[in-house]
Parts: sequence; structure tokens; C-alpha cells
Amino acid sequence: MRSNYCRLCIASFAALSFNISAQNNIDALLDLSIEELLELEIQVASNVVTELRKQPTSITTITADNIRLSGARTLNELLTIYVPGFFLVEDQDDTIAGFRGVVPDNNSKTMLLLNGESLNTEWFWGAPDALLNGVELELIERVEIIRGPGSVTLGQGALLGVINIVTRKNKSNGANVMLKAGENGYRKATLDVTVKNEDVMAFLYLSKGDYNGQKMENRGWAQSRFDQGLSVYQRNHKLKRSDHQTLFSQVTYKNVNIDLYHFEQGRDLYNFYRDREVVRQTLNGASIQYAHTFNDAIRLKVSARYSNDEYQLFSHGNNIRTPERLYFESVASQFSSFSMANERADDSVEPDLNMGGTGEIRQGVKLLLNWDNPLPGHKIALGTEYVSYRYGRTDSNGHNYILNEEIQLLGFSSDGQGGFIQTNDLNETNTWAKPASVAIRSIFLEDIYQYSDSLDLFAAFRFDDHPNWGSQLSPRVGVLYDVEKTHLFRLTWQTGFRGAVGVQFTGGFVQDGLLAQSNFPIANAWADSYGDFNFDGIVGNATEQLSSVEPETIESVELSYQYSKNALQFSSVIFHNTFQDILAADANGWVGLEFGDKIGTDDIGTWGGNWYYQNQSGKLTQRGVELELRYQYENLKLSASHAHVSVVNADPGVIGGYVLPGKKVAAYPEDVSRLHINYATELALGQLSINYEHVYFWQFHAPTGVTVSGGTIANVGVGLTLPSVKNLELSAIIKNLWQEDSLYPINGTGDLLGANGTPAIEKRSAWLSLLYSF
Repeated sequence: MRSNYCRLCIASFAALSFNISAQNNIDALLDLSIEELLELEIQVASNVVTELRKQPTSITTITADNIRLSGARTLNELLTIYVPGFFLVEDQDDTIAGFRGVVPDNNSKTMLLLNGESLNTEWFWGAPDALLNGVELELIERVEIIRGPGSVTLGQGALLGVINIVTRKNKSNGANVMLKAGENGYRKATLDVTVKNEDVMAFLYLSKGDYNGQKMENRGWAQSRFDQGLSVYQRNHKLKRSDHQTLFSQVTYKNVNIDLYHFEQGRDLYNFYRDREVVRQTLNGASIQYAHTFNDAIRLKVSARYSNDEYQLFSHGNNIRTPERLYFESVASQFSSFSMANERADDSVEPDLNMGGTGEIRQGVKLLLNWDNPLPGHKIALGTEYVSYRYGRTDSNGHNYILNEEIQLLGFSSDGQGGFIQTNDLNETNTWAKPASVAIRSIFLEDIYQYSDSLDLFAAFRFDDHPNWGSQLSPRVGVLYDVEKTHLFRLTWQTGFRGAVGVQFTGGFVQDGLLAQSNFPIANAWADSYGDFNFDGIVGNATEQLSSVEPETIESVELSYQYSKNALQFSSVIFHNTFQDILAADANGWVGLEFGDKIGTDDIGTWGGNWYYQNQSGKLTQRGVELELRYQYENLKLSASHAHVSVVNADPGVIGGYVLPGKKVAAYPEDVSRLHINYATELALGQLSINYEHVYFWQFHAPTGVTVSGGTIANVGVGLTLPSVKNLELSAIIKNLWQEDSLYPINGTGDLLGANGTPAIEKRSAWLSLLYSF
């Protein structure tokens, strides 16, 4: 592999010596200047203020030029490189966007937007995997990230943070073709076309690619976690293996904007320990926005959206065969209907078996009215939103089920006692999410009052109403004090929230044993009536029983200071967060109930128990600081940041995923440092740009209680355009430059015995990109 790497690097830099013409000037290669960056218009954190410098909450922006030579292949990787307070953390079956030390068990507490329109699912997973862990970075003009709650403008799901993808808008007519190729089977091709005239702009983007990934090493989580007769390593998973195809189009006619999209991606769940280890998402949708200005002071914006979302699960197969055939020989041989031709023991899983699927349809409409100076010095925004969700639908293959054992596809299912029972319709016996339809209705109001040239006061609230978890009010108040456009102070208090996911109210995950809230009273009655029934760790008459699930909330206070002058910018944020009614998935194997028994409409799982979402009794209080420094000197740009978070207090009842015993942040490193170097110059042979990205995550606390040393993520990118071949740019990327091989943080949800971390950092690799503009 090293020889291949060396040959690729030699080829990369040899190719860079060819005469290639300049496509961009030095200013473009250097990304935006500090002054230009502060003038960006931001749409995600406020309905009134668009100027980045005066946002009422902490915002980070990542531009297309940052992305171009970053070495990131996925959006989660990109945010880990650039965003103070953000860090990607692995889970046993998820790759999670962590904000400010908090890592839940999926991404339902983070909101992802496309051009300001939410793409989050309601039934379970939250932010769409095909984009959050997707590879479609060339489509992006910039990413806007709220570091902290965003419910004041966006409602539920914006508990921890918000990610808004703003798609490209080419400045002129033309087309671009990009080709990428690299080690480990990395291939990608993109095409975009722009047509413009005075009133109409049409943009079309197509992309297709795949990546074979790198083999996981036999250590850490991959070595220690066994299930169904295999370790994670023996399943022969490939790190970051994925394939994708994308179609995106945008048409703008005067004040109307229409987006149409198709995102499809399949990738390995490389930390998963069972045989449903590949996830595929297909997301189709459209949005339309109309803006009208009545006069210089009053503006109306109306938007509508629709999306059809499908998730499918598959077996990976191609496992490393083990001499033990524990699963098949001890169980499957009991059935005469099994022949050697049908052997699918867990140590030799057949590839690409369909292990489940489900679908969801989302529709919404939003109205926003802006009014400048209804009273002297005031700017207000008033709006309303309606969103409906239909989940538990079959996917395009007619599937709405989930399997944890591929042997079930032979017509048998585990009875939880080491034997099997006959199954027929998997959509009935292994339902993933029972069909349901819900709607959320919201209103919101925001006011910015300019008291003087230096002092702004702001206040906002949003009210959301849901048929299951009820209503929630999200307020925000704060003050901005600006001294000579150089020193900017901000104090903000705000809240955010996330209601329980949809399966909590429908039931579902049959045979995984989900217990819906509607069946809580039945479980409570069992606990009261039977002394041998173990309920939530309490035998007999339970003093603490299951109760209605309330939204999880965060109360956040931020104090920030920003200094900006000429080529230097310094910013700092001190935050203090309090989480209450934390939503977590508890699980219990209850004495007195076995597989096949029911609690109301929900089945006991194959493991002899149920899991359910429940508010945790304790509060979590945390605080932290985020520091960032930017400096530009001629053709050199430098930036550095450091983020620290710590637990102030964790009451009894606060569980893993947020904090470990001893008030330690779980999995998420308490300290993360970043360095970015960007240099561009005009040489005799053309324009050269070089990027170096360095992320150092300090020690982290594993679910085992062990403190694990941190590691480095370092990438370098080189781009070159030269005069003799017009409109052609060539770039080379080296990922994991320093060959870091530390274990990577893995979250403390589920059964992570022995998991001090996961070997999820890819070995050093490289790829080339060729961009040609017509």
C-alpha cells in the first residue's frame, strides 16, 4: 500500500508541473478576506438580522473555497475540521454530529437544512444520513452552523445545533466538470450547468461516485465487541465505504425560487456488530419560495416543501470466516428444512440481503413577514409554519420492517430462548415503524431594537404545538454592544428543545421491543401487581414509574467578544448550558415476560425485554469556551481555534451519551484544537494554492471509564491553475498526512463493553481532482 501511495503522490505532483491556465485570481484562491467574511448574509439564526457579525447566537460559516482543498469527504468530517465546538463521534450504529460535548444516540437532536428548509425525519433518525454523512460537498456554496440551540427560529430538533447547506449559484452561464480518483477505489464525477438571462437562472447539478473504503483494524471496539458469533472486525467492514448519486436543480424566476433534489447514498455501518450493516437512504423532494416587497419597509416570504424519504438496510457479507459455526450448528441444524445449500450462519452472511426498510413523507408551508420601523428603531419578523409527517410507510420495495438476524429471511425468527419460531409477513412481525400521521403548528415573533448606533437589543420567541408531546415555548433575549465597529460584545439567553421521536408514540420496532408511551400505564400496572416483575430496576410496587414523555430542553447563556480590525480577527464565546428532561432510550429485560408476550400493542423483544424513550430525572449543567483567531498577511491566511467543554454538575439519572460517572464528558473530547494554513501565490508557471488542516483532539473518556489519549487529523491540499490550458484546475489531496492511528472516540450508548474507542481513522491516502470549466 505504501508503494501505491508513493506512486500516486509522484504522479500528483508531476501532473502539477504541466502548463495549466489560471482559472481564478489570487483573491479567490485565498478564500474570502476577513472583511468579506463578516459581510456574508446569514439566513439561519435570525429572521431579521442577516449580517454575520451581528448574529444573536454563535455562528460558523464554511465556504466553498474552504471545502475545495480541505481533505474532507463528508459533511461531518468537514465540520470537524472547521467548527469550534463541533466533533464527529462514532456510535455502534451511527455517525453522530456532536455539539459542545453532547453526543446523543442518533442525530435526531441536530437539525439539517437545505437552503433554509428542514430535511429532518420525524420518526427516528433526525438529520438525513445521506447529507450529514454524505459526500456531496461540491454542491455547496457555504455551510452555516449554529453552535448551540436554534429552536427560536427553527423549532424542535434544533436542540444541540443547526447545519444549513447553501447550494452553489454560479455567477455566469457555463458548465463545470470535475473528476476525482484516488486510492482505495475512490472515484467521483460531477457536472453542473448554469443558464442565465435577465429574469431567469437555471442551475443543474449531477454527481455519481463510490469509495471502497479501508479495512478496519482488529483492535479497540472492532476487536472487543462480539455478537452472533462474530466480532466487528470479523465482519470485514470497510471504513467510510460508500456509493452515491445526486441530482439537484434550482430555477429562479424573478421572485420565485424552486429547488428539486434526489440524494441517494449507501454506506457501511462499520461499527455495527450484527448483520444489518449497510444503510441506504433515498431522499427526493422539492421546495418553492416566493418573496414580495410591498414597499421599502414590508416584505413577505412564502415557502412550501415536500420530501419523500426512504431508508433501507442490507447485509454486508464477505465476513472473515471463523472455525466456530456457533450460531448455525447449534440452532439451525435442529430444523430439517435447512439444507447445506441454505447455510447462512452468521460467520458467513450472504452479501446484500435486504434486512429492512421504511419510508416517510413530509410536507410543510411557512409564511414570514418582515417590517422595518413599525416603531422607531425596531425591525420585526412575524411568521407561522405548518409541517405534516407521515411515517411508518413502506419503501419503494414494499418494505416496512427491520431485522437483526439474517437467518430470519429463511422464514424463522429467534424466540429469545435459543430457538426459532416460524414467521410469515415481516412487515407485520418485524415492523420498523407503525404507520402514523402527525402535524406540528408553529408561530414565531422576533424584534431587534436599535437603541443607539452602538447598542442593539433583541428578543424572539417561537411556539410549537404537537399532538403527542404537547406545546413548547422557545424564547431568546439579548444585547449587542458595538464599539467603533471594532469591539463587539454580545450576551444571549435562549432555549431549545426536542420532543420524543415519532416511534415513541406509534409503537414499532417489533421484535426489537419498542414500548410506546400509550402502553406505559400497562407496564406500570404490571409493576404494581406482580412482585416478581422487574420494572426499571425496581421489583414489586414501583415508587418511580414510567410517565408521559416531555420534550428535552436546553437553557443556554452565551457571552461573546469579537475584535475585528484590518487583517486580524479574534472571537471568544463563553457558554453555560443546562439540559433538563433528557431523552434517552432505556432498555429493560423484565422478569415475568418473555418473547411473544405483549404489553398492550407492543411486543417484548427477542432479547426478552423492551426499550423506550424516557425523560431522565437529573439535570446536566455544562460550560465551555470557544476561542478563534484569524490573521491575513498578503497571500497567507492563518486561523486557529480551541474549544473546551466540561461538566459542572450531573444529577443522578443523567446517563451515557451525555456524561459518564465522575462528571466526565462521554466520548466527545473535552478539548479540541484546530489550525488552518492557506497560502496562495502567483508563480512563473501560474497560480498555486496550498491548504493545511490540522485538528488535534485531546484525551477523551471512553464508556469503559478509561481515559484514552487523543490524536491528530491532518490533511494537505494543493491546487494549481496555469495560463496555457485555459479553464483547467488540478488539485491533489493527502488525507491523514501524519499517519495517525489512535483509537477514535466511540459513544457510550448501547452495550459497549470493552470499547475504549474505535479504529475508525483512515490510514494515509491520496486522490487527484480535475476541474474544467466551459
